[in-house]
Amino acid sequence: MSRKLVTALIAVVVALAASGLLPAQDQKKLEGRKVLIVIFPGKFREGGHFRTIEALTSQGAKITVASTRLEKSVGMTAPREVMPDVLLSKVKAADFDAIIFIGGKGAIEHYNNRAAQNLASEAAEKKKVLGAFCNAPCILANAGVLKDKKATAFKSEKDNLVAKGAKYQEKDVVTDGKIVTANGPKAARKFAQELIKKLRE
Repeated sequence: MSRKLVTALIAVVVALAASGLLPAQDQKKLEGRKVLIVIFPGKFREGGHFRTIEALTSQGAKITVASTRLEKSVGMTAPREVMPDVLLSKVKAADFDAIIFIGGKGAIEHYNNRAAQNLASEAAEKKKVLGAFCNAPCILANAGVLKDKKATAFKSEKDNLVAKGAKYQEKDVVTDGKIVTANGPKAARKFAQELIKKLRE
């Protein structure tokens, strides 16, 4: 192929990208999307938290972190700390495109937290993308949003989900409608990918 032809082809590609007919490779596909990630005081699953944030921000999504207290939380297996941006009681599902609950030891103490359950219910009612990682699906189950829905969670929480009417699946990640659940650290990457997919729909 001649140098002139190569130059001409490059010029065409650049022109198409500039006109919007051919997306640029670095185009942010979730630009303008707002995502709320909920963690709880105490230990949290940092793999699910940080991997989800990295995946979503790489696509242009804006992340806000909420918790029941404005104090640092620490990861379960690594000394990584997170300072929440806002109190859980102050947020509304209507202001976000997705609500994601991260599990861990801290989440266990908040399975029946009223603010968390109300947020999950509001998100489901408004057809927002709703995610829960590790044992956090128990919060969704207690809020009543997993009834008759396929879902997964950390294996020890199977009975809790079933008792609330969920159709428990022994899989890494399960999606039912706009609800995405994952069973633990090994599922972090797939969980993030599935959330991105649902936000693009």
